[in-house]
Amino acid sequence: EGPLGGSWNVPEVPVRIDVEQSSPYLSAVLLAAWSLPRPLVLELSGPPVSQGYLEITTELLRQLGMKISEASGRLEIAAGQRPWASVIAVDPDLSTSFAVAALAAVAGRARLERTPERSRQPDILGFSLLERMGASVRREGTALIVERAGPLRPIEVDLSGAPDLFPVLSVLAAVADGRSVLRG
Repeated sequence: EGPLGGSWNVPEVPVRIDVEQSSPYLSAVLLAAWSLPRPLVLELSGPPVSQGYLEITTELLRQLGMKISEASGRLEIAAGQRPWASVIAVDPDLSTSFAVAALAAVAGRARLERTPERSRQPDILGFSLLERMGASVRREGTALIVERAGPLRPIEVDLSGAPDLFPVLSVLAAVADGRSVLRG
């Protein structure tokens, strides 16, 4: 349980959310903030880790029609909002795609259809990390082709902006020739 307690009652005072360690709790609160009887004010402590994930959440909610006011570490969600969009654009889950691409970098080949060249998802970083480690990564139209190109090289990288890559990248680092350093 966080500062909102076990049931979803909108507090009368601003809710302080620590986003310096993790931002998924804030995303969960925002995703549940529809049809509130009164406005919800959130005060964020410090700069959010994984800012990209939070931006994806607020972008999705705005596509669905939610009005979110942002000002210097505060978010305010107006009361009584309901989703109105019936169709929204969503990129594929790049964290999951990275896991498949990583397997190909170690043991074969993968063709990832409809993989965007650019994305707000922080996990898009994973494909360039595979290249740095020595995998073959190339585009064919909207597909991304990842292939094993020899032994993987070690890597040094700060993952504080894309922590979902850590589990799979740590396995790749374990099979790379040399010492890797994963921070963040």
